[in-house]
Amino acid sequence: MGSMDDALKNSIVSIHNTPFKVVVEFAGAGSEGLSWLHSVAGSSRTILEATDRYAPESLTDLLGFTPRQFTTPEISMLMANRAYLRARSLCDAESVIGLGCTAAIATDRAKKGEHRCHVSIQNGASLITYSLTMNKGSRSREEEESLVSRLMIHALAKSCGVNGVALPLEPEDSVRRIQGDESLWDWLAGQSIDYLSVDAQGLITAGNFLEHVVVFPGSYNPLHDGHRRLAELVRQRLNKDVCFEITLKNADKDQISWSEAKQRAEQFRGYGTVLFTQVPLFSQKSKIFPNSVFVIGTDTVTRLIQTRFYDDDSGKMDQSFKEILQSGCRFLVAGRVSDGQFITLADIDMPHQYACLFEEIPESEFRMDISSTAIREGRQS
Repeated sequence: MGSMDDALKNSIVSIHNTPFKVVVEFAGAGSEGLSWLHSVAGSSRTILEATDRYAPESLTDLLGFTPRQFTTPEISMLMANRAYLRARSLCDAESVIGLGCTAAIATDRAKKGEHRCHVSIQNGASLITYSLTMNKGSRSREEEESLVSRLMIHALAKSCGVNGVALPLEPEDSVRRIQGDESLWDWLAGQSIDYLSVDAQGLITAGNFLEHVVVFPGSYNPLHDGHRRLAELVRQRLNKDVCFEITLKNADKDQISWSEAKQRAEQFRGYGTVLFTQVPLFSQKSKIFPNSVFVIGTDTVTRLIQTRFYDDDSGKMDQSFKEILQSGCRFLVAGRVSDGQFITLADIDMPHQYACLFEEIPESEFRMDISSTAIREGRQS
């Protein structure tokens, strides 16, 4: 393995002398970087947790879905975001960092692709990615491992506000620095994911399965005070944070593009988490978010029990509700104004076999006669 020179050691000493604490997630290479961090006294002040995601199944478990490729800048971004969230859960300190590294280096079999690595750093204020492409065949596996590890230390040092380390690059090597997650939205749109999550800080994660959550579906075009007040009431009632959800493919509305989705996500920055899905039916949502509570209005309840949304087939509607029940999901229902009349759950002719899935929020607890449609029309007038 590569030796640790004075410049590298001094950089690590400086890292350990900052208040930053880090969770490291790495795959393919980077173990030497972790060893270097631990070999310098003070690593217990810096390292909260480190995981080698060597098997594809382990990295898939971290990401929440199986990507088409495992060594891309976007994978390291998602790894860093997951690491940052993990760091926040382990430590109350403000100065936490998530480091993600994914690499493809020399091995005992021929590789078709480039030898490369991507290192991302998420510190809550920014996401920085370093993408390194190495001159294939000019280094041993050990030398490539050392170069990847030096890049990890360099990225971590820069995020901690201390001097980084020089990289022993060859003329054919290339390194580029990417700021932000601009590429992540388009990249995720081409992956087999069931949901994309953007939290209040703008951190993006994705996956195929998220359970025991409170989901508040809507178009949020725009997000308004009625949404906020209802979300706060539900949060207090259930003692759980509320995740807002926007369906890109709605059963009775125009499809929302990913670029439009990104714009709508900005409304939630500094406020809450928004989930994006591509499934219009609650039976489909219940499989992505099992054992969860959906917050809906009586207007949505009315549509839920109309067979026209099930190809005019009552059998399909029955099956849909059975799947929701089997997934352990239920509905919390707020009243809405329709044709000038405030409609509550009690006003709806609910088939008795479905009634157990619905719980009403009384009008005395929540009523706010405002809609996104009315706000949009007001802006246009």
